Amino acid sequence: ITAFKIPVHARKKRETLPSTDRRLENSLIRVDFATSGEIRRIYDKVAGRDVVKPGNSANVFKLYEDLPLAYEAWDIDAFDMEKSPTSPEFVTSRLVENGPMISIIEQVWRGENYTINQRIALRENDRIIEFTTEVDWQESQKMLRVDFPVNVRANQANFEIQFGHLARPTHMNTSWDMARFESAAHKWVDLSQPNYGVALLNDCKYGHRVHGDTISLNLLRSPTRPDPKADRHVHSFRYGLYPHPGDLVTAEVVNRAWEFNVPPRVYRTSSSAGELPAKSTVFECDRPNVIIDTVKKSEDENSIIVRIYEACGTDCTATLSFYRPFSECDEVDLMEAPIKPIKRNGQKIRISLKPFDLRTLRIRL
Repeated sequence: ITAFKIPVHARKKRETLPSTDRRLENSLIRVDFATSGEIRRIYDKVAGRDVVKPGNSANVFKLYEDLPLAYEAWDIDAFDMEKSPTSPEFVTSRLVENGPMISIIEQVWRGENYTINQRIALRENDRIIEFTTEVDWQESQKMLRVDFPVNVRANQANFEIQFGHLARPTHMNTSWDMARFESAAHKWVDLSQPNYGVALLNDCKYGHRVHGDTISLNLLRSPTRPDPKADRHVHSFRYGLYPHPGDLVTAEVVNRAWEFNVPPRVYRTSSSAGELPAKSTVFECDRPNVIIDTVKKSEDENSIIVRIYEACGTDCTATLSFYRPFSECDEVDLMEAPIKPIKRNGQKIRISLKPFDLRTLRIRL
């Protein structure tokens, strides 16, 4: 949790971003839209390369028949993907906001029993293309997905799980590979070469499929058993496409996904005299691959529990800084039983972590 004070002299009037009804653009990325509403090109100005696979379109909605052989509300079957999907009809597109910091295009699609209203945003000096989506969903036994064919070649994609990530093949060479046609992930999935990659972030979806060079996100389903009207209502969710130089570690995909899921809250205040610094942080870590996942009150005493984990599969030594003095620090287990004391240096703690290490600390004030 970080608080910033922005000086008055820094609030200068700026020109609008060079966006139109068919283009979003900032200093890093240009996004061109087809007349059908789909994204026909994403150009990375810094890397000098196309993000979307040439000859393909991105942000393509596809509606599949969804009739699993058993456990309809829980299962999906691979053969449903073999049937040709349908796509919603594109209705309208317009530039609804264009300022110095953000441009937004609003688009509407309509299917037989569903309507998609989407606001696609690009912020200045940001690589993430944000899709804020609202779907009036009244389909039955259907699955809605969105596809991004990207200009990346890799044998494996990485999927986030709790306190880490794992790799899945992007091919179906064996029966084991074929059985993993859909993979669960939390906040992100990433397809990367050593020099370039694309991550798809989301704030509430879990079903992902990466086959070849196409990243596919499972948006909505409509089973009829055990609830014959499951999920037939209006849904709101966000996902974001993050093209980046380098792999997921150098591009800090984990950090960008956390920021996407927990956006900052901004408050306008009047200026006042005081001793607070320009930046104030409750907890801070000096290593971007070490994530502060949990900050909570201890269950049994008046102390603070801090849970951290190493997110990128590398060993390291990290320094954690606390905003106020404390008397002692212990490492504890998940039940908050003590394991060993941790030496402190003033308001800082230095701790070594192994790849994907999960550590829980108890700080006594």
